[in-house]
This record gives sequence, structure tokens and C-alpha cells, in this order.
Amino acid sequence: EHTDQYVKDDLWVFENAKQLEIPQEPATRHDGVIRQFHTIKVPILDSAGKVTRTLGVSRDITDKLEQQSLF
Repeated sequence: EHTDQYVKDDLWVFENAKQLEIPQEPATRHDGVIRQFHTIKVPILDSAGKVTRTLGVSRDITDKLEQQSLF
């Protein structure tokens, strides 16, 4: 369901050869529960400086967001 945006984000990193930080993005678990993630995507460059792939690191921030909304 959220895959189209993930692909667009990866494409942006490929086209711009820059890091992309996504403060909050949804991801649906296998059981249908939607969790929120903070994600950073970075380009991986070859020796000529061309982007060959991306690397993404995500951290589940759902619980943190829920705690913040209680206050």
C-alpha cells in the first residue's frame, strides 16, 4: 500500500545523489497494523561517483509518537 512512495523516495536519491531523511512514514506489518518509521536513505556510489543503489535505515517511532500525543 505504501510501496509507491518508497519507490519514489529511492528514485529521488538515485536522481539527486543525496541523502533523504523522512521524519515519519507509515509501514504496514504482516498483520495489518500500521507503524510509523523515521527513515534515512543514502546513495551508494561507484568509483566514478555514479549512484548504483540506495541504503535505507528505518527506526520504528510509533510508540514514541503515541507517548507524545498523551501529553
